[in-house]
Amino acid sequence: MRAGRDRDHGKRLAGLGAVLCQSRPGTRRCRGDDRGGICKQLHVDASGPATLRHRDRGHRAGPDGTADADALRKLIDRHGRRIRLVSLTHVATNNGAISPVETLSRIVREARGSGALAPNALVAVDACQTVGQMNVNVDALGCDMLTATSRKFLRGPRGVGILYVRRAQPGLAAAVEPRILDMRSGFWSGSDEYRIYAEAERFETWDKCVASKLAFGAAVDEALDWGLDAIEASIGALSAVLREMLADLPGVRLCDTGSRQCGTVTFDLDRGSPYALVSHLRQRKINIGVSDRDLVRLDMDRRNLEAVARCSVHYYNTVEDLERFIAETDHYVRSA
Repeated sequence: MRAGRDRDHGKRLAGLGAVLCQSRPGTRRCRGDDRGGICKQLHVDASGPATLRHRDRGHRAGPDGTADADALRKLIDRHGRRIRLVSLTHVATNNGAISPVETLSRIVREARGSGALAPNALVAVDACQTVGQMNVNVDALGCDMLTATSRKFLRGPRGVGILYVRRAQPGLAAAVEPRILDMRSGFWSGSDEYRIYAEAERFETWDKCVASKLAFGAAVDEALDWGLDAIEASIGALSAVLREMLADLPGVRLCDTGSRQCGTVTFDLDRGSPYALVSHLRQRKINIGVSDRDLVRLDMDRRNLEAVARCSVHYYNTVEDLERFIAETDHYVRSA
């Protein structure tokens, strides 16, 4: 990517995590339902000319709760070259369903090729929940940008993660700029001018925690040593067993949707609450989490859910771990 700042003052910036996608009044952004993405977009839109109306601009979920290819095609037909960003969540925080990112990216590429979309319309994927539990390949996904974190399935430290930006996409250098500039990401090229570096440093900051980066690298090496395909197979087998166990447990309702599911298993309770269950299990050295309505409001409203218990298995878990978890969950539900 070439350095340099676009001086077209008619263009404005709209945020996605660590990057910005240039837009102008009337520009459309198609995105999913997760809190992180929507809150950032609402925040940026509040200071810019365009407002986010999720019912008008959002990429609506399909019948199985994942992103709908037909809905995306209709959005492209409706808004066409005004679309600058298609923002997809690979797996949501409150649902083990895997979105068909490959299919959605292909729709965008075909629309770019036909002229239905602008050549610099981008596909960005939030792979926060999938990197480390699945073999995630940006070429297979077909995305232009991808973000992921260290702290989830890679089991690395907080505060560090991955941003991938595809070089080969035409116009990407002009379309993508960092959210914040400092002397690491750009330089003062003249008395009233600056330039942004062309490579990955454009998205970095000068101050960083070297120890966290090294620990992140160690976590990545560990995952590669295990083998991503082996990890995905192990997690897939364990999560399938866990879903079967939970389905047979009185007072428990599985909440995962979709035809493809991952190692994130979510469920609701007839009695008690997910929060109290988390506390009950933690006292017994079993760690699960809760996804509440505030995390994924649109999806939770759609399914009339206040909160779901969230259990994520990993390759170091065993069937014996699952049996102990099921026994303690059953004990809690019966006594609630």
